[in-house]
Amino acid sequence: MFFGGGRGAYGPGGWHEATAAALLPVESLQKEEKRDPSTTLVIIIDTSGSMGGERIQLAKEVARLAMMRLLPHDKVGIVEFYGAKRWAAPIQPASNSIDLQRAINRMDSGGGTVILPAIEEAYYGMQNVNTRYKHVLVLTDGGVETGAFEPLLRRMADDGMNVSTVLIGPEAHSEFLLNLANWGRGRFYNVPDRFNLPEILLKQPTSSRLPGYKPGQFPVRARGGAGWWGETDPHAAPPIGGFAETRARPGAEVLMEIAGEGAPLLASWHHGLGRVTALTTEAVGAGAAPWRAWPEYGAALARVWTRTAAHERPPFAFELERRGAELELRAMRRRPGTELPMARLFDGDRALVFDQRAESLFVARWTASPDIEVRVLAGSAAEPNAAPHRLLSTPRAGEYAELAVPPRANFDLEHAAEVTGGDWLDLAGAAANAPRSGGRAAVLGASNWTAWCFLAALLVYLGDVFHRRRNRRRVA
Repeated sequence: MFFGGGRGAYGPGGWHEATAAALLPVESLQKEEKRDPSTTLVIIIDTSGSMGGERIQLAKEVARLAMMRLLPHDKVGIVEFYGAKRWAAPIQPASNSIDLQRAINRMDSGGGTVILPAIEEAYYGMQNVNTRYKHVLVLTDGGVETGAFEPLLRRMADDGMNVSTVLIGPEAHSEFLLNLANWGRGRFYNVPDRFNLPEILLKQPTSSRLPGYKPGQFPVRARGGAGWWGETDPHAAPPIGGFAETRARPGAEVLMEIAGEGAPLLASWHHGLGRVTALTTEAVGAGAAPWRAWPEYGAALARVWTRTAAHERPPFAFELERRGAELELRAMRRRPGTELPMARLFDGDRALVFDQRAESLFVARWTASPDIEVRVLAGSAAEPNAAPHRLLSTPRAGEYAELAVPPRANFDLEHAAEVTGGDWLDLAGAAANAPRSGGRAAVLGASNWTAWCFLAALLVYLGDVFHRRRNRRRVA
């Protein structure tokens, strides 16, 4: 299988978790960028008379903690209510921390508790800002007036503005503030003292996938041997016009990569009984546009396709061996199956007959003149018209030094047997089967006499023992 493509393939094309992705020698990279979305926070602080003493200080501490969670691209506004509402700090960038801190420090308790106009003021003020999140934080001790809070807060929630409430003070409980948080789709916090300051959640960071296709001009570096490229020169390839970011899987062979980055551009590997090759750019698209001026691009691509398609291993491995005039062709089955080998002589078109010696071993033997070169076409007979896939040859017998002279003239076997105390047999005559003097027969004769001597000594020893024991019994 050959898989290629740019923007419409691999991760950018939605192939990240596809079934075919498991077959590829490369895996898609899904790089993600963590983004902190922009937020507008309006803090409403109750500065009425009931917030005097420690409670106003607790409210200021909670407000400072909430602003510390914001980034410079966020916005903050502060509204205080004490019978009337007032913008202590209009909505401004959170980077103006000095001005915001001064606005909080200037606050002091005094007056009544009228919170509805302050929430309305925050609602109208946030309609003119454009941020991902909009949040209202209400800090009070719970002593608020009655009014049409529910319709207002539900309308704010529908417009994407969340309202959270913070109950300030010890031994305080306010079901009303809990309802405000529910209507405004926010959270309710309880701060009885300075040792229980809450961690206020104003926004949730999000992750977005970065584009998996990189356009531009990228130089490439070729790898792989001549078996992949043939007579083409892959090092002459010009820069590529774009590629999909991937990573080579363990065991994959990277044939071409992006220089400097190491990202695979062309990779291949074995999968099952075949081969899968992946090109991380378009073969004829915008990514490969600079390669159109490369004269060898078509030949290189055809070579890669051919090598990918022809990778399937043949069912048999063949070995041709020659011993003088005798020749032997062995066919070894590589995988289980019922295929049978086939072979014929290249010169003469003579078919060879195989004899099965084992489950996966077939042998064909024949004779030929030692003076001629033998060439054999071998393959599988799985199909009636199957074409041989191997050409084996063996040189003339005279080209082997050990067969250039008769074996008996090449080495004096009789002399070697004599000097080593052995024997030799001449298969040309039956008379040679008799052992020669001083040879192996003499050695065997000496060995027989030695055995008889040991046996006689053993009998004498046993007779002596028997005689001594008999005399002792008589004395006793």
